[in-house]
Amino acid sequence: MPHGTNRFATIDVTENVDMLFDTLEPHQLSTVREMLQAHNFDRDYTVQLSPPLASPSHRTLVALRLFHFVARRSGADSEDSWISMIVGETDTISDANEALVRGSLRSIGEDVARAARRGLERLKAVRGQYPEAAEAARVVEHIWRGHLRGVEQLREWVDTQAP
Repeated sequence: MPHGTNRFATIDVTENVDMLFDTLEPHQLSTVREMLQAHNFDRDYTVQLSPPLASPSHRTLVALRLFHFVARRSGADSEDSWISMIVGETDTISDANEALVRGSLRSIGEDVARAARRGLERLKAVRGQYPEAAEAARVVEHIWRGHLRGVEQLREWVDTQAP
């Protein structure tokens, strides 16, 4: 199946989002986790690879918006603005928050691309050593290459979101 035709294809970025969360102070991390759990947005963060461009799932956007809201809480953003966003009353919290979210998405994309390149290098190093696993290696290579294409599309998507 050609890349981009599976509307269910995703890149799991839960670990990447969790690494961002780990930069919070303990009380901030507790607040983020409690709010995400209370609204059923905790974990399962993905980038959707469906056409026309790869983009973060709504869950991922909600989590990143809350992360930046809590990490850099200012008088301009209130908890009500985050709640309004998750219930669909507004699309975003604020322009400043969205700029930070875009930066996080770029960073996550870079992390995913690095992991994909490392995976491809490891695969190249062992290719041929296990002829019985040639088909599995081909599938793994397809997945890593799909991640690299997805990251390129995510970068494009992020650029289209800038004001």
